[in-house]
Amino acid sequence: MFERTKNERLHGDRAGVARLVTALMVFAMLAGGLGAWSPVEAQGDAPVWGYVWGNDATAASYTPDAVYQFNSAGAQATIERGLVGEYIVHIAAPFTPYTVQVTAYGAPGNSCFGNNYGGDGAETRLWVRCWTAAGEGVDSQFSLYYASNGVTAPTAYLFAELADNAVGEAYGTSDNSSWNAAGGANTVTRLDVGRYEVALPGLGANALGNVQVTPYTFVEAGARVGCSVLAWLPFDAAPADLWVEVNCVDANGAPADVQFFLAYYTSSSVAATAGANYWTDVSVNGSERYIGDGLQVTATGTGVYRITIPSPDSDHFGTALATTVTSNDPVWCSVSDVGLDQGNAVVGVRCVDVNGQPVDADYSMTWARSQ
Repeated sequence: MFERTKNERLHGDRAGVARLVTALMVFAMLAGGLGAWSPVEAQGDAPVWGYVWGNDATAASYTPDAVYQFNSAGAQATIERGLVGEYIVHIAAPFTPYTVQVTAYGAPGNSCFGNNYGGDGAETRLWVRCWTAAGEGVDSQFSLYYASNGVTAPTAYLFAELADNAVGEAYGTSDNSSWNAAGGANTVTRLDVGRYEVALPGLGANALGNVQVTPYTFVEAGARVGCSVLAWLPFDAAPADLWVEVNCVDANGAPADVQFFLAYYTSSSVAATAGANYWTDVSVNGSERYIGDGLQVTATGTGVYRITIPSPDSDHFGTALATTVTSNDPVWCSVSDVGLDQGNAVVGVRCVDVNGQPVDADYSMTWARSQ
């Protein structure tokens, strides 16, 4: 297992609508902010963002090829493996990751989540844990996106740290783990066990964005958990604000109080030169569906989807993230593959139920590439 410093443990040990918005867009994707590792004033830092594909699930330590990783500040990432299904991503630059989004890659039914983050004056470290559909640790490939701070585009992200806060009591996320481009203070309210309402002030007019959520559990050897987005929309009583409802469950699909990272992106986020994100409803019949703006989704089987994104040909494959968007039974969606095909980016998504069986599901997918 990995040895964590005292400061890294302190962060991980902290306590702890119903309308769906049909959203679609092609966008040049965002980013975060470069600053010292110690808590910083988020609004004043320069942007930094990056991604890495953990393509070797069993290597003790390796550096992913340059076409599989990117960092806007030019820092390189290496990946170290510890216990089965436990990884630490070392990024050779000190900054505070305000959002860390992780999705299992490859085998359907696997899931990955954030396990801890920390660092020092030399590097940033991001921990990842991966599980099978049966809730057992598994060596798995994964896609990871991280960002610090933000730009002036209508974007936001936060770390919801008080998983078991009192029901109905809103709390503000701290400056060193939260960003709102509109300048508002993001808040989280626990509605019930495993059910949360996130308020993003000033972003309600841009509800056609994309939401990603990644559970965060600081454990040495814990159990599988999952979080999904139930809805995001402007709130009737405060249309200037954007409200997101999140649902978290344990390995059996039962409600569970879980910390999580949440990120909201829009079409005017501008750090990458090519990107796409959308929300799609796949509950209706039909094997092929044209979404618009050049994106096309093809359902090739139960719970199996192929998203084609027109983009300039490049040797950078980029990264993709997938989050379940559902108000029904718990579903686990992951990215099966990311590639290039005749000048287009192609992303595969697969969804399974808590027993690992393929199931049609609504999902939110974000894709980003450095060029």
